[in-house]
Amino acid sequence: MTAQTWPMVKLGDVANINPPAPQHLPHDTIVSFLPMKNVSEDGSLVLDECPYNGTKKGYTSLKKQDIIVAKITPCFENKKIAIAHIPNKYGFGSTEFHVIRCSEKLNNRFAFYFLRQDRINKLGQEYMTGSAGQKRIPQTFLKDLLIPLPPLSEQKRIAAILDKAYDLCQLRRHALKKLDVLGEAIFHDMFRYIEKDNANIRITKLENIIEILDNMRRPITKKDRNPGIFPYYGATGVLDYIDKYIFNEPLVLLGEDGAKWGKSEKSAYPILGKTWVNNHAHVLKPNRKKITDIFLIFFLNKTDLTPFVSGTTVPKLNQKNTKQIPIPLPPLAEQERFAARIAKIEALQEHHRQALAKQEMLFQSLQQRAFRGEL
Repeated sequence: MTAQTWPMVKLGDVANINPPAPQHLPHDTIVSFLPMKNVSEDGSLVLDECPYNGTKKGYTSLKKQDIIVAKITPCFENKKIAIAHIPNKYGFGSTEFHVIRCSEKLNNRFAFYFLRQDRINKLGQEYMTGSAGQKRIPQTFLKDLLIPLPPLSEQKRIAAILDKAYDLCQLRRHALKKLDVLGEAIFHDMFRYIEKDNANIRITKLENIIEILDNMRRPITKKDRNPGIFPYYGATGVLDYIDKYIFNEPLVLLGEDGAKWGKSEKSAYPILGKTWVNNHAHVLKPNRKKITDIFLIFFLNKTDLTPFVSGTTVPKLNQKNTKQIPIPLPPLAEQERFAARIAKIEALQEHHRQALAKQEMLFQSLQQRAFRGEL
C-alpha cells in the first residue's frame, strides 16, 4: 500500500476523544497528576502524584499512553501536546486538555507527530471558539480531523524514524537547560554572601542605579506591523520581527504585565542592538559604573518579585513598585568576573541553539515527508 492509497479517516473513528473517567477506583489509589504548567511545549512532562480522591472531581481523566492536547489559547498555539508517559495506570490533568485514546488501529506516536505538525496547529487555530484570550479548540475539531491511516506496521516504522530525530532535538534542549542551571549555580557560588543578614554590602533601590526608558516604548498592533529584521519585544521575549526600531543599545527588559515574577521565573532578560519594545516590558538602562547588566538580570530573576506586583485580575509590576526593588551592589570587579564566566556559557548556549535550529528544520522536513508517505 502506497501513500496514495492510504485511507483518510476521521480521528474520532480510530480514537476515543475525551473518554469517560474510570469508575469505582478506590479513593486511596495513587494517580498521576498533570496540571497545564507540567506539560512543556516540546512534549515533555513533569510528573506529580496524588490520591484519586483529590482529583476525581474537577479534572480531566486520562490513562497511560493517552495523547493530551491543550485546548486553550495560547497553550494550543504553543503546541502543548504530549503522550502521557505516566508511571500509574490512571492520571488526571487540567480541564483545559483534550484526551485522545488511540484504538488498536492507530499508533499513538504516529498520531502524536501528526498532531504536532505546523499545518495542523494553524488549522486548529481557525476552528477555535470563544473570546480573545479564552479561545478553545472544540472537541469536534479533533473528532472530524482527517488523518492518514497506513497499515499499523507502517505507522510504527514512521514513528520510529521520527522518534530518532525528535530525541536528538530533546537532547539539545536538555543541554540548554543544564547550561541555564549552571549560570544560576555560578551566581549562587559567587554571591551567596549577599543573602546573609550580616553581609557587609551596600543595598540600594533599583531607581538609583538605572534609567527607565519606558516613555520611549510603543506597542504596534499585529495588523500594523510590517515584516522586517528588527526584533519586536514584549513582556517575555521576541513577539515578531518588524521593519523599524526604537532602541539601538544593550538594555535590560523586565516584564510589566503578562509575565511571571516568582523566583527563577525569568522575568528579566537582555536585549541588544536595534530593537522595538512594546508597553508590556519595562526598559531599563543600568548605570554600568555601579552594576553590570548580567548581575542585574540574574539578581532580578533569582528574586521573588511578587510582593511588588499589584492587581488580581491583571497582575502588574508597575513602574512605581519597580523603582522600589532593593538591589545589592557587590564590588564591580566581582560583577565583571561573573559576567565573563556567563559570557562563556552564553557562547556554548548559542552553539547549541544554532545546532537545535538545524535539527528542528530536519525534524520538520521528516515530519512533512512522513505524512506524504515519502519516508
